[in-house]
Amino acid sequence: MRIAIKFAYDGKKFQGYARQPKMKTVEGEIINLLIQHNLIKDSKESKFRSASRTDRNVSALGNVIAFNTSPQKKYIFQELKKSSNDILFYGIKEVEPEFYPRYAKLRIYRYYLKNDNFELEKLLSVASLFTGEHNFHNFARVEADKNPIRTTSLY
Repeated sequence: MRIAIKFAYDGKKFQGYARQPKMKTVEGEIINLLIQHNLIKDSKESKFRSASRTDRNVSALGNVIAFNTSPQKKYIFQELKKSSNDILFYGIKEVEPEFYPRYAKLRIYRYYLKNDNFELEKLLSVASLFTGEHNFHNFARVEADKNPIRTTSLY
C-alpha cells in the first residue's frame, strides 16, 4: 500500500531538507524514523518520495512524503507522531500506487521576513518584479509535456 503523509518542521533545527552524510536533515530524520519503526526497509525499496525540499534554516508547513509500506495507516501515524519532537506529522492518507507528491497540482510558497529596519517600500518594489507571468525555462530542465510558464503574485 502507498501512503502519503503531511508534515511540518522548523528549519532552524536542520541542515536543510535533503539527506547529507553526517548531518541532521529533515529527509534523513524521516527516513530513519520509518526504518526504526519497521515501516520501511529502506528509501529505495519503499519508493520514498518528497514533494519539495528546503534550504538550511527554512521551515515548511504542509510538505508531503509518500512511500510504500504494509503496516496500517493508524499504526504508522501513531508511531510517527510520538517519535519526533522536531517534525510534526499531522495528516495521512492511502494514495494510488503511482502517487508522487512532487507532481502537486498547486503549490503555495510564503516567505516571512523579520522586520530588521528594512525599507518596506523598497522591498515591495523589488518583489513586484517577480509578480505576473514568467517563463522559467532557463532555470529548469523543461520536459516536453511541462509548461515552464508560471504566474506569481505577492499575496
